[in-house]
Amino acid sequence: MGTAKKRSNKELVSVETDVLKERLNKLYQSRRALGHRLDMPGASEGLFDLLWDLKEKALLDRRAKVDVPHNWLDQLEQEQGEKRH
Repeated sequence: MGTAKKRSNKELVSVETDVLKERLNKLYQSRRALGHRLDMPGASEGLFDLLWDLKEKALLDRRAKVDVPHNWLDQLEQEQGEKRH
């Protein structure tokens, strides 16, 4: 059963580029409001940077959708919510 969960975490989902852009922009604004220090990257900073790069590439390529690991955005948003409290 444990291997099935690991596989599902690696599954890609297709996200509309505009939706990804909106969610990442909200995360970015929230991080700035919390005084997130860009010179002290945390564990989630790498995920944020990777998603940001995927979004930028999709915009440059004018793709309507981006394939991303299904749990990355949720993980970032969950961590951001925990930091607010």
